[in-house]
Amino acid sequence: MDLSIWSIGGVGDLCRRETERRSRFRLLERRIERQGSSSRLPRSYQNAREAKIHQLGVRAKVIMHCTKSIEQQEGSVAEASTAAILLAAGQSVRFGKEHKIATAVRGKALGHYAAKRLAAIPFAARFVVTSNSTLQWPHFQALINNRPEDGIARSIALGIAAAHKRGVEAALIALADMPFVPIVHFQRLLAQYKGTGTLVASGVDGSRMPPALFGAEWFEMLQQLNGDQGARSLISRATLVVARPEDLVDIDSPADLERSMKHFDW
Repeated sequence: MDLSIWSIGGVGDLCRRETERRSRFRLLERRIERQGSSSRLPRSYQNAREAKIHQLGVRAKVIMHCTKSIEQQEGSVAEASTAAILLAAGQSVRFGKEHKIATAVRGKALGHYAAKRLAAIPFAARFVVTSNSTLQWPHFQALINNRPEDGIARSIALGIAAAHKRGVEAALIALADMPFVPIVHFQRLLAQYKGTGTLVASGVDGSRMPPALFGAEWFEMLQQLNGDQGARSLISRATLVVARPEDLVDIDSPADLERSMKHFDW
């Protein structure tokens, strides 16, 4: 157990109280063994069995609280050392003349749905790679990809280069045309962070896809990708975090948008 848990307010107090309880129970058990009788047990415990049951219940409760605290702390550590990279520079060939990411959906740009959820997580940095310099991205630093025709690999390289300059230990790459990925799924990806060698992808039925989490050891390889295949070759070996199919829908065409309208919220 990470000793830093003892600094986590009430949970630290709870853990300390459990240590004190264990000491009291050990004394009680020794007294029972010496006396060979339950006649002098504290009134709250009529026999040794009752005392033991209570002891096990206390331990189970504390383990649950301490484990939850550790998971939350590890998630916070991952967020604080990770950059979010939102890719929003695609050419939208199948979407027609309108810029897909800037398309208004219920009064908001399509790309802002994913951005809003990422903005709710305290990342070390947030970057959006875009070819549209007029669309505003609150809480994100915009990186302009002036050659979107080179494919998604160039957008990834721009985002990773910016993340590397920030000195982060990992990058979470998400797509702006995937508006339904919930915050909890991003958090599940971050919870799988195991150091700079981390490689985690989202998936449905065994298929791996974005959003994905890359430790810093993968940054150099990510900057060397080519074309429009993105990081597909890398995430084929990634740890899989399963999501609901409807959460990983991407909007590639007006027909996709029409079918998905009922799922949009704000």
